[in-house]
Amino acid sequence: MWITGKIFRRRAKGYTRRIMLRYDRMLVFEGILATGDKLFAKERTPLEPLIYHAFVFALDAIECEIWVKDDAKTRFDRDRFYRAHLNADCTYCWFNGHEALVRDRESNHESEGEAS
Repeated sequence: MWITGKIFRRRAKGYTRRIMLRYDRMLVFEGILATGDKLFAKERTPLEPLIYHAFVFALDAIECEIWVKDDAKTRFDRDRFYRAHLNADCTYCWFNGHEALVRDRESNHESEGEAS
């Protein structure tokens, strides 16, 4: 069974650099829906939350992270390592059958601090 799973989980073309990701945390984004006809009313419709999993890795002494949208079929363990592949520009990562944007973790924390 694991052999067939390995065959079908090949990396996409253009993703040549192999890296190890460490599962860091789960991110939950909640939202509400308000339509124009209820603009001044306090009535809001809650939306289904968006759930992402954050993975971190070191790339040339810079700590980077990727966010992967939650899938009911997969389960990740905290502080466990997972294999992924980077493209040649080191801007996108191929993980779990999906492409994810590579973010610089340090600049994300700096921009969050400025927004507060």
